[in-house]
Amino acid sequence: MTPKQQNPYESPGVSSTGALSRSPAQALTTSPQGSLPSFDFPNVSVQASKHVASGTTLYTLLGYLLLAVGTLVAALTTMGISLVLMVIGAIIAWFQARKVRALIRGSGVQVSPAQLPELYAMVESFSRRLGMANTPEVYIVEQNVQNGFAVKLGKKDLLLLTDDMVWGALASHDPRALGFIVGHELAHIALGHTGSARSAIRAMFRPLSRADELSSDNVAAQLVGDPRIAIHGLTLLTVGPQLLKFINEEALFEQVREVCANGLSKKAERNLTHPLLLRRIGNLMRS
Repeated sequence: MTPKQQNPYESPGVSSTGALSRSPAQALTTSPQGSLPSFDFPNVSVQASKHVASGTTLYTLLGYLLLAVGTLVAALTTMGISLVLMVIGAIIAWFQARKVRALIRGSGVQVSPAQLPELYAMVESFSRRLGMANTPEVYIVEQNVQNGFAVKLGKKDLLLLTDDMVWGALASHDPRALGFIVGHELAHIALGHTGSARSAIRAMFRPLSRADELSSDNVAAQLVGDPRIAIHGLTLLTVGPQLLKFINEEALFEQVREVCANGLSKKAERNLTHPLLLRRIGNLMRS
């Protein structure tokens, strides 16, 4: 018997009778092999502004003062040209934001009620408890680091989580650590840290940037409802998931107390955007 020859005029996925057949994409489609654990957190409102770190108000005023003085000096020394350039830059940034969002949507997996619904439910619940008008878009992106990012692109808030961060939290002895990471990034949005002006000030005035990180830790700890979960999340960021189960917490907490008592610790982080991780743990131990 002669094998049936493919009709050269036949469209892929369509039989010679015109009936649709399964496309290659359909043939490869599989159902999820499991689901994420359900995350049990309190269901009470959290007023983010009540949990800002000490010194934040002063640093914010100094930051905006520096920004205003810098803008004024630039305007006077360039006869107003710098102001025109700033307006042009803002317009360009608006168009670039749309491209960046398209890049993210094309490079990561968006979390939704149909995709990792347990994680989406957590983000939605936290956003509601923080009094946010909208739930930010959430994407899982592939990077060999444990991290999360909150960004504002135009008027759209986005939350990016690396796959290593999600996997590390889920692989730990308490997956609720992922709630602390998510809550920390949502706190940045709720506290207005992702706005254009605030982001510019944070970039040039490091004390405010470090204070904002402590504020976001404080809010995230309130969202998860247990400081031990929050500390577990920061410990995960410190040593990673592979070594986490071997860590002696009492020895770690003693090291934290020594670091916080050492005046050189604050000097060591002066050029950093984030406080030292053990100082962040110490901040939660005191709360």
